[in-house]
Amino acid sequence: MSCIAAGCGKSWGTISGKVNYQGKPLRGGSVTFVPANGMGGGTSRIAEDGSYSVSKVLAGPVKIVVETKTSAPPPKMPGMQQVPKDAPNYQGEDPERKPGRFIPIPERYADPTQTDLTYDVKAGPQEFNIELK
Repeated sequence: MSCIAAGCGKSWGTISGKVNYQGKPLRGGSVTFVPANGMGGGTSRIAEDGSYSVSKVLAGPVKIVVETKTSAPPPKMPGMQQVPKDAPNYQGEDPERKPGRFIPIPERYADPTQTDLTYDVKAGPQEFNIELK
């Protein structure tokens, strides 16, 4: 295997922490670390307590993208009936979209060209709490 394919000489970090919006933990969504060259980043879901953990992020400066729309409850469709929980084709509720998890945040945090969130990833494990305003 060549050194390029194996990633020789590159350092990787694992970042974990909590994501807060206006001082309170976000309860769903995702966090993405985006390196300047677009390669070597990573994504994590945000747990109900606001925690996240992203593995194998290339060391160096990154932009941080946070989105919560994936935790929003699905829209109610007029005239559509809910599948009863005892129906044979009931697949259960999506735990990421259960009521109370969605917290709307400013759109700029979900756009890598607009976010002002940055971090300098170091090699190895590290903790970084993300504070949204």
